[in-house]
Amino acid sequence: MGDPQGSVWRRWDPHLHAPGTALNDQFDDVSISDYLDAIENAGPPLAAVGITDYLSTACYEGVMAARHDGRLSGIGLVFPNIELRLSIGTKAQKAVNLHMLVSPEDTNHVAETNRFLNRLSFAYGKDKYCCKRDELIALGRAHDSKLTDDAAAYAEGVNQFKVDFNQLRHEVKESEWVQQNVLFAVAGSSNDGTAGMQDDTSSFAAQRVEIEAFCHIVFASSENQVKFWLGEGVLDKAAIEGKYRSLKPCLHGSDAHSIGKVGQPDLDRYTWIKGDATFDALRQACIEPAERAFVGAVPPIVDASERACVHVRSHGAAWLIDAGLPINPGLVAIIGGRGSGKTALADLIARGAGNSVPLLNEKSFVQRAHLLLGSVESAVTWSSGRLEQHHVRSTDDGEDEAVHYLSQQFVDRLCSADGPNDELVREIQKVVFSSHPLADRLGATNFDELLLARTGHTQQRREFLRARLDRIADDVLAQRLLKEQLPAKEKAKETAQADLKQDMIVRNKLVRKGEQERANYYERLKSAIDERLRGVQDLDRRSSQLGHLLKEAESYETHAFPDLHSQLRARFDGVALNPSTWAALEIAFKGAWREEVQKEIEGTNASLLATRKGSNDGVPTPGLTEVELRLLPLDALQAALEQLSKEIGLDHDAARKLKALNQRISQRQQDVERFDKEIEVCRKAEEAMRSLITERATVYEAFFETVIEEESALGSLYEPLEQHLLTSSETVRRLNLVVIRRVDLVAWAARGEELLDLRKTGKFKGRGSLAQFAEEHLLEAWQSGSADEVSVAMANFRTEYDAAILAQSSVDRASADYRGWTLDVGRWLYSTDHIDVSYSFEYDGVGLGQLSPGTRGVVLLLLYLALDLDDDRPLIIDQPEENLDPRTIYADLVSLFGEVRRRRQVIMVTHNANLVVNTDVDQVIVATSERVANNAAPKFSYRSGGLEDPAIRADVCEILEGGRAAFLERAKRLRVAT
Repeated sequence: MGDPQGSVWRRWDPHLHAPGTALNDQFDDVSISDYLDAIENAGPPLAAVGITDYLSTACYEGVMAARHDGRLSGIGLVFPNIELRLSIGTKAQKAVNLHMLVSPEDTNHVAETNRFLNRLSFAYGKDKYCCKRDELIALGRAHDSKLTDDAAAYAEGVNQFKVDFNQLRHEVKESEWVQQNVLFAVAGSSNDGTAGMQDDTSSFAAQRVEIEAFCHIVFASSENQVKFWLGEGVLDKAAIEGKYRSLKPCLHGSDAHSIGKVGQPDLDRYTWIKGDATFDALRQACIEPAERAFVGAVPPIVDASERACVHVRSHGAAWLIDAGLPINPGLVAIIGGRGSGKTALADLIARGAGNSVPLLNEKSFVQRAHLLLGSVESAVTWSSGRLEQHHVRSTDDGEDEAVHYLSQQFVDRLCSADGPNDELVREIQKVVFSSHPLADRLGATNFDELLLARTGHTQQRREFLRARLDRIADDVLAQRLLKEQLPAKEKAKETAQADLKQDMIVRNKLVRKGEQERANYYERLKSAIDERLRGVQDLDRRSSQLGHLLKEAESYETHAFPDLHSQLRARFDGVALNPSTWAALEIAFKGAWREEVQKEIEGTNASLLATRKGSNDGVPTPGLTEVELRLLPLDALQAALEQLSKEIGLDHDAARKLKALNQRISQRQQDVERFDKEIEVCRKAEEAMRSLITERATVYEAFFETVIEEESALGSLYEPLEQHLLTSSETVRRLNLVVIRRVDLVAWAARGEELLDLRKTGKFKGRGSLAQFAEEHLLEAWQSGSADEVSVAMANFRTEYDAAILAQSSVDRASADYRGWTLDVGRWLYSTDHIDVSYSFEYDGVGLGQLSPGTRGVVLLLLYLALDLDDDRPLIIDQPEENLDPRTIYADLVSLFGEVRRRRQVIMVTHNANLVVNTDVDQVIVATSERVANNAAPKFSYRSGGLEDPAIRADVCEILEGGRAAFLERAKRLRVAT
């Protein structure tokens, strides 16, 4: 019976001579019992041995006689190894050694082996000798007539008998029994193996290839030879299979010719075969040499060997697995018919390991059978020896999701959704995050946090630039309005100047009724008063603004600065700065700013008082010059003006008119000065507009610089995983990490078309025309151009279409809404919300959203089988093939299962023969169920073993569709029974 845990590593010695071997027998007087003791006591323990002799099964028959008497009971397999020597020699003058490894499964295998050997012949002199004992004795005597002892003659005959390779190949072809029951191995050494056939002229190269292609196995132990025959050396796998028919397992035995060498190969280069101690396990090793055969001091182990589930059992439900079930630490397949208990077993393993997925999935076995599972517990034994146990129907404290469980519903959900699948993207993000070494994660605990740490500052700057573009649009509109106001301002100034001139003429007529000298003095006084009034207004305004400045600055210091500092500390709390450093980063105005501003206020108020009142009382002396009048305060000037008006002798009405005229003239003079300033501003508006437009182009360009920065940051985020992709298999390399600019051209054009009247005659004819022009001129730059290229593209687009946009405005130019329309156009043209940086995956150049469900299934499995390198928890997958076609499974996924089994345990529920046979699973668990009564729980039962177990192979062929075809497909390149 096979091991229920399936294929595990066992030590073999396939090349073990015994006492009485025909050549080079150094066992001397060692008894067969002592010889068997050495085999039984070999360390590490032997599970299978190939008893070797030259051209004969005699030594094997002697060992088997002792085995029938009870010896070697701990050895699972004893098989004959017939050593042949070919008629071609090596550079060391040795014959190339070839070995027949014979399956002992056929009870008549000894007779059949000898019958085949008897068909081999060797020509010597004028005679031909067959490969059997009496003829070998005859050959020995024919070669050396002095030999009278049969044993000596036999040894000499064996020594002289050389097998012609072409005859051997012909006889094998003619013998179906040999094809079904014999594996051929050739020595790979340079002493007595094919490596010794090399010469300077390569004259034996073709024959060497023929011999090596004929054989299933190479007897070799060097690392370079092992790699070569696995397609990991100078030739890849395809080249090896094309030239030598198949990859070859390398085996190494002790080649013991003495008792001290029994089970003790040089350099502890032991042979390990993964599988039962059966000849079928050796056949499996020929089919899957990289996974099934190894030469070394210790066998390979799964990287996370201590984290494998090696046993599961339930408690409290005899109809489940109360008897327990061993689990292989490598690749496990659970098969069975519908309702046989496959998912039940997967759920029990998951719950025993503390995984909550079965509790969250309404279609799980745990949920569907909840009425029968109230007190049931599941217990998992880990390879480290630790026992873990949890309730099946409820969570316990301390559950830590020690296995990763992909339920069938989870796989279906991720594979079958239409369009982009956020959940699938999130799974990819988890893998991307885990690909970063802990030291490079910037303290982040998940992908989103790492993304923010890498790109947050860039995104903030981009948002600032977006806001700046909006403000520039407002500023451009304001400058355009100022420019448009210039004619009106100039006209208003002309009117004010004309009115001022007229008012001054009227005032002169009133004043000139008096003396001319006093009239002139009156004009000087009035001019000085107007100037003083403007000074008072300026000082008054400055005093008020300084007061507001002081209050606002105090508000900043009291509220705004502390708030900003708090926000800074909150954002960068993880930096863990010293308190003194944070104190140094506090925001404050420099020096005694409050005193400085207060001093400015006091100085302004003093100047204001001096300008109004001055230091002298009374009316100033008449006849002062214009310069002298400018030094007087406002109150003194106004008193002088009032006194002068009396002296001129105006009547009451004339005085009233004069006062009104003076006020109006002062106002008109201020209006003229104000218009001068406004006209100057309006004249500068065009220059300001050009400056703003230049700035807008610069900011627009800077925005795309941040886009490129974020692309670079995202690229670095994916770099660790991308490096792994580059060194992975062809299937894995089809999955590409891509950082892209997503451009919603349609949305951008649609907003533009809302601003246009598409009914008007012009370039934009109907819906979609604007998008077409934008696609021609802008899309390429938006999607992949540099910041400068984007800026140039937009400038060219505007040069080409600005006039057309204005001509087809949806608002009449004479309308008051036209200015707002131009603002909206500017905002739209330089809007950026239709452009974003995104990350995604493509498979064979197709984005996730466009993949078929089957291809999404491939991507999902790639994630967990090839890319999720840091997760060494056991992976349980329920029916991963549901969305995959058989060819995809065979072509793309089989090799990945082989790779992942080396670093983590994988348990899969499957109906697919390729996922069982061509992945060469380590254990097949066959689930069956039996209903004993209509309302009772079904009785689940499970039997298990490796693919080398004939009973398990029969189950695979019977249960799985295409099972037999899968076995034949796997072995079609080899003459190996399956």
